[in-house]
Amino acid sequence: MLEWYSDHDGPQCKEYMYIHMQSRDMKNDISGHNERFKIIPNSFENLEFDKVTSKNFDKIKSRHFNLHYFKLRSYNLFDKTMRALNKHYRDR
Repeated sequence: MLEWYSDHDGPQCKEYMYIHMQSRDMKNDISGHNERFKIIPNSFENLEFDKVTSKNFDKIKSRHFNLHYFKLRSYNLFDKTMRALNKHYRDR
C-alpha cells in the first residue's frame, strides 16, 4: 500500500504493510478489476492515471464532500456543550 502526499519538496511516497479502516462504511466506486485505486475519506475510487508522477500528482482528486466529517464534528460539539452545561449546573 502506497501513500502519496505533497510537501515542500513536491510529491512524496510512503509504503505501508497494511492499513486499519476503523470499521467505517466505505463506498466502493472502483470499476472492473483495477490493481490501482485510491482511498479517500469514506470511499475507494479509481485512480485517474496508471502511474503517479510529479506532473500528474496535482490533477488527482484527493477529496470530495464528506458528510461523515460533519456528522462527527456536530456530535462532538453537541457532546462538549452538554458536558459543559452539566458541569455548570452541577457545580451551582
